[in-house]
Amino acid sequence: MNSIALDITCLTPLPYHQQVVDYLKTSEPAVWSWASSLGVRQEHAQDVRAQLLRDTYRLSPETHPDAYQACETALRRLHIQAPATLYQAGDGTMNASLHYLAGEVHVVFYGPILERLDAQELLALLGHELAHYRLWSEHDGDYLTAERILNHSLADLHAPASLVQTARL
Repeated sequence: MNSIALDITCLTPLPYHQQVVDYLKTSEPAVWSWASSLGVRQEHAQDVRAQLLRDTYRLSPETHPDAYQACETALRRLHIQAPATLYQAGDGTMNASLHYLAGEVHVVFYGPILERLDAQELLALLGHELAHYRLWSEHDGDYLTAERILNHSLADLHAPASLVQTARL
């Protein structure tokens, strides 16, 4: 893979996302306080670890060197200094997701995606997932808190369509 020097200082949250965070902080201060509390963060970490153990198997650098190399390249380019662990889930759909834990990168692959993507596509996919990590790690975790609030709100069967669309973005 070519080594490309990127200026990542331009990676900032979109104005819409900034407005969502500002709205939640000012309009729902009690909810914001709950979602950003240490207790909720600890509960989230326990849930993530349990889900990874229950639903995935860990990929090793020895058995999946290309995936780990692409991940290391993406980490370096995005200036993320955290250990990364890659997983495979049994789901047949082709996708990937980041499971956020502070100071740790956990990426789950779904379906035969590792067999189907070439090196550049895999790097792009990991770059996308790791961009979530960057966003959620910065700005005092505000964007992770906003996502947590929106996702919890979606559990309400009567959640308005506007909330569903906001969470999707």
